Order: sequence, then structure tokens, then C-alpha cells
Amino acid sequence: MKILSIILMCLLPFSAADTFGASHWTVNPHLFQYDMTVYSSLKVSPIDGYEIAAFCGEECRGVGKLISATDGTQIIQMRIYSSSVNGETIRFKIYDITTKQEYSCDSTIVFMSDNVVGMPSSPFVIDFKQPILRGDVNGDGEIGMPDVMYIVNYILG
Repeated sequence: MKILSIILMCLLPFSAADTFGASHWTVNPHLFQYDMTVYSSLKVSPIDGYEIAAFCGEECRGVGKLISATDGTQIIQMRIYSSSVNGETIRFKIYDITTKQEYSCDSTIVFMSDNVVGMPSSPFVIDFKQPILRGDVNGDGEIGMPDVMYIVNYILG
């Protein structure tokens, strides 16, 4: 009985769905037969304020894991799952942890079993359009005193 408990304790962490920490999305990899790997980055910095997931239709097929190098470089590693060997179109969604907003991306890939898209040294760049916040003239995602000061300084020359 003690050996069975030890085995279960060792296997328990591997039964959890892939996540980006405590993620907005989840996927159960055991429901799928095939997988591929994507190394990606976002056209936003820092990327640790965002989560990323892969979708086929409305079904979540993979959730990114943030990887940080000692030099400060950040990339997202994601295993994407499918029941088809290849051919499914995979699109990405981004979740802003701070604002609790979800964004769709224009970037897509085609699923190919055992394929790798991007590399840690040259990641696949995922672009998404954040909505424009009127009045946020300095582009920090907030409207505040720095925006007012920027406008006043601009007007006064």
C-alpha cells in the first residue's frame, strides 16, 4: 500500500493540464493523440503580464508556459494537441492578466504532428492588436497625470 501511495504521489503532478501558472485556459492533453511544440514571443514587453493559448475552432488545444532565461529573455513554450496527424488551423488568443481582457490574434499555424515551430533563439512572433485607449498619449495602457503632462508640454512647446 505504501508503494502504491508513493507511485500515485509521483504521477499526480503529471496529470494536471498544461498551464501558464494559474491560467485563464486549460487543456487536457490526454484527450488527444498527437502533439507539436511552439516556441513563441509576443509583440509586447514584458510578456509575463499575458497568457497565451492555442485554439482549433473554440476548443483550447494548448496553453503556453513562460520561460525566462538568465539574461532576461522571455519566450513562451507551448505544446499543442490534436486528434488529427496534421492539417488543422491553429489560432491564438491572448489574455491580459491585469485588465482581464481576452484578445484574438491574426497569427495562425497549421498543426503538424511532432513538428516544432520557432526555436528558443528565434521564436515564432505572435502579434495581437490591443484596443486603443483614447487619451493614453504615452502608450502605457492607462490615462493619468503623465498623459496630461505630455499634452501640456506639447501644447506649450
